[in-house]
Amino acid sequence: MTKGVAILGSTGSIGTTALRVLARHRSRFHVAALTSNANATLLAEQARATGAPFVGLVSNDANVPDAWCLGPDALVQAAQLPDADIVLNAVVGAAGLDATLAALRAGKRVALANKETLVVAGALATTVAREAGGEIIPVDSEHSAILQCLVGRPRTQVRRIILTASGGPFRDWSRQQLEHATLADALRHPTWQMGRKITVDSATLANKALEVIEAHFLFDLPYEAIDVVVHPQSVVHSMVEFMDGSVLAQVGIPSNNQVRGLTLEERSNAQASLRVLGAGVGTLFLGSELLLELTTIWGSTSGRSIDAVMANYISTFRYG
Repeated sequence: MTKGVAILGSTGSIGTTALRVLARHRSRFHVAALTSNANATLLAEQARATGAPFVGLVSNDANVPDAWCLGPDALVQAAQLPDADIVLNAVVGAAGLDATLAALRAGKRVALANKETLVVAGALATTVAREAGGEIIPVDSEHSAILQCLVGRPRTQVRRIILTASGGPFRDWSRQQLEHATLADALRHPTWQMGRKITVDSATLANKALEVIEAHFLFDLPYEAIDVVVHPQSVVHSMVEFMDGSVLAQVGIPSNNQVRGLTLEERSNAQASLRVLGAGVGTLFLGSELLLELTTIWGSTSGRSIDAVMANYISTFRYG
C-alpha cells in the first residue's frame, strides 16, 4: 500500500522538486493533494499528471474546475485529509502556520519547508506535535543534514551543531557596493534556485538567522550550541560536533532532490522544545515579509536601492 503525500505549495520550487521525486517512487507514494497560491495553470497540469483527488487554490479564481477547493482554507483541508500520511508544507510565509498545526493535530508527519512555522510559533508547533503524535521533519538542506548526522545519537552527546551558509550574492561586496545594491542583485543567488522571499532573505543572511531559530526548536538545543559558518561551495550542508570532539558532516552536491527524498523516507528524532519564542522574533519575521513587498514595489517604480528601502522601513518599524 502506498503512502499519500499532500503537497502544499506544489507550484513553487520545492513543490515541483518534490513531485519529481515522487514520480520516481510511484510504487511507494501517491499524491493525495496539491495546492497553490495563485498559479492555476501549472496546478491544473500537475493535477492531470498525478491524478490528485484534492486540488486547492488559495486565490479565488473563478476560471477553475468546480471540484477544486478555493480560498485560504484549502491549505488546512488538504493538511487534514485522511489519505495524506505525509504533508509537505512548502507554503511561503506565515500563511503556512495554520496548515502545519492542523496536520500535526491530525497526527501526521509534516515535511516542513515552511520555516516560518517554527520562527513564529515554534513552542506551539512542537508541543502540538508531541501531544497529538505528529512529526516535524525538516526539508531545508541544512536541517536535513543535521538530522542525518544525529540519527542514533542521543542529544546528550551533542556539543554543538554547525549550519553552513553560502554567503549569498553579496558575500564579496564592499560596503560601498552594498549601498547601491538592487533587488535584481539580491535575487542572483550563486548556488540555489529559490523563491523571491527566501532568495532576498538569503542575500541579507536574515534567512540564516531564521534557520538558527528553526534548529533550536527542531533539535531541542540552546542557541549557544548552534553556530553558523560561511561555506561558499555549499558542499558541506551542515555538521554536528559531539562531546568527544568528533565531527559528523553531511556532504553532497548542492541538490534539493536528496533532501526531499530523505524527508519522505526517514523518521525524525527531533524532540519538542518547551522554551517560549519571544514575540519580537515573530514581529521581525513578519516585518521581513512586508519589507520584500515594499522592495518589490519601490524597486520597480523608482529605482531605490534595497539599502534605501530598508532604512526607510526600519525608521517606522517597532519591535512588538
